[in-house]
Amino acid sequence: MNYFNKLQCNVLEIIKCNPKGLKQAQIAAKLGIPREKDNNWITYYVLTAMVREGMLIKNDQKTFLLA
Repeated sequence: MNYFNKLQCNVLEIIKCNPKGLKQAQIAAKLGIPREKDNNWITYYVLTAMVREGMLIKNDQKTFLLA
């Protein structure tokens, strides 16, 4: 398993523990990615890929939920 897949698995676990969904910055914080280091670009790319692959849904409130 590569690091990207590991991040995706971690995101899925975080969302499972928060069934009402979370925003990108909240997910980054739970992953331990400091906003001041990368402005959440790592999280952005992981979440975008997960939405594209049908793993997550991003609603109108910019909240990510399990698909």
